[in-house]
Amino acid sequence: MRLVIVMLALLTVGCHATAGPATKGETITPNLDSNLTRTYTWAETGLEITLLQGWRRDDDGSSETERWWTTKDSCNFKVSVSTATSTHTIEDDTAHYYETQKGSEDLRYINVDGLRGVHFLRSQKSVSLKPQDEKWIFWSAQRMWGDQRQLITVVLTTPTESFEKNSHLLYSLLASLKFDSNKSTAATSEMPATDQSRDVIVSIPTADEFYLGKRKTERAQIADAVDKLLRDRPVDKQTWYIKAVHNISCETVLKLRNEIAALGYERVGLVTDTATHANPEAPSSHPKKSSNVQTNQEDRNGFNIHLGLSETGRLIIQLNETEVSPNELSARAHAFVQSYPGKGVIITVAPTVSYGALTGIIHSLKADGVDTIGIDLEKK
Repeated sequence: MRLVIVMLALLTVGCHATAGPATKGETITPNLDSNLTRTYTWAETGLEITLLQGWRRDDDGSSETERWWTTKDSCNFKVSVSTATSTHTIEDDTAHYYETQKGSEDLRYINVDGLRGVHFLRSQKSVSLKPQDEKWIFWSAQRMWGDQRQLITVVLTTPTESFEKNSHLLYSLLASLKFDSNKSTAATSEMPATDQSRDVIVSIPTADEFYLGKRKTERAQIADAVDKLLRDRPVDKQTWYIKAVHNISCETVLKLRNEIAALGYERVGLVTDTATHANPEAPSSHPKKSSNVQTNQEDRNGFNIHLGLSETGRLIIQLNETEVSPNELSARAHAFVQSYPGKGVIITVAPTVSYGALTGIIHSLKADGVDTIGIDLEKK
């Protein structure tokens, strides 16, 4: 899980609490710069969720009861809404839940948009590739929405070391929740299905021209524009594409790829403009494959490809630091995936190599059965 609070230095962020009797709860109010916020309407549950720049949706959309946003610096904002089934009143259930949390850090009642909920803090170890200590803010409440009794649970997390810095922001996000009191039988999510299924394509016809869809866009505005299109889609629909002519430099393409991937959008498809000429540097055919293949000795510890150019502009392909021909690369790639199914390869490409040369090698590797390909731009 990754989260980014890129605008903290520009925000006047905080929460104000209005004290009241302990059983009634404190009312917190948000203090966010409206110019930096957006509203996500979760109409199927009657909730409006305020989000900030740098927050990207991180659930896959498979659950009808959960929404989850994340940032690059590992903050998270998770909202769950389910149907509560209980023979007790909402007041009694809320009081009982409060009692079960006795001993929790900062246990108190907090009112959000007029709805009283139980709040407490918890220290957790994150479940991720790089586990870290986190501080979790919990808030849970019940309400009637039409004939449905909802159980609403909000969890906001931040690395423990950043809690003091980020807590005002997280509490402002909690305080910004809005609860619609009128249940609509025709409620639908705010993002139409057509928007979620529409491909996000950045086209690069020349080194100085960029298009988002059919609209010409300044290079400096591309990343922000892609973010706005993807940030509230389910995570499995956050794929985007780069479509460039074959003679554009890899530096032009991969710098843009890296900039947008840094926002959390790492699912990118590389497409060659079919209106341009085929790339003469890519392998034109594949050697006949044998089912009885053996992995080259030097490939057993990894499959690292380097693409560079000679002084005369000839494409130089190196595999594990040894120059190979396109056909030899293809044969060894086939042997590699047969011996180590599921393992990926890494391509490091010099900035001046053409985009067509890179995609030609990628297409060749895919034909040889390689499913996972990492691409790095060589530092100058």
